[in-house]
Amino acid sequence: MRKLFSECQEAKAKGLGIGYFSLNSKGGCPMCHGDGVIHRHIGFGNFIDLKCDKCDGFGFVADTMKVHLDGKTIKDCLEMSVSEAYDFFKDKDEVIANILNVLIRVGMGYIKLGQKTPTISGGESQRIKLAKELSKGKSAKGVLYILDEPSTGLSFYDCEKLLHLLNELVDMGNTIILTEHDTSMLSNCDWIIEMGPAGGKNGGYVIAEGSPLELKKNPSSIIGKCLKTK
Repeated sequence: MRKLFSECQEAKAKGLGIGYFSLNSKGGCPMCHGDGVIHRHIGFGNFIDLKCDKCDGFGFVADTMKVHLDGKTIKDCLEMSVSEAYDFFKDKDEVIANILNVLIRVGMGYIKLGQKTPTISGGESQRIKLAKELSKGKSAKGVLYILDEPSTGLSFYDCEKLLHLLNELVDMGNTIILTEHDTSMLSNCDWIIEMGPAGGKNGGYVIAEGSPLELKKNPSSIIGKCLKTK
């Protein structure tokens, strides 16, 4: 995206390279360091955030904010959701569109492009990394992926989409190990190792293992009766 903006006529006329379209490089306001706000200490360990006067809260230097790509500044693009950004970039850059499309397919169409890392949950972070791997296409092969409850926070509909994409990775020749509680996800695993019989100090033992069908028939399994088998 930064490359597209640096190739605009406005950017070339001002001599603005890719770095001017990054908050962490030349494009970041020198006063607020790209945050758009100034953190003021008011005593007793408390802070208040005040809009930066130098960049008017945009975070970017003035010259960067004067460059437009089809009427949008870099700040406008960072405020877009992934779904909105896909519609905007799909006819402009194939690589960007492909990555955004995969993010939508893993149920991440709602997050903003410029969303700060601390506000992204662990499950969201995993799905973003998963999207990155899927966007590589056939080059992502022979990899072992370990996921910690990737379905957390997803609706049933989005879980179905995630499951489809995990199967894509497997079909490409990869192996996936995951910890999960969602029975729809577990029902599609090739092999399950069930830990129990309870949580905390009352757990930690292997109480059953096998395919979903084998667990369904295993009287020691707690989760087996909840699994769906073909």
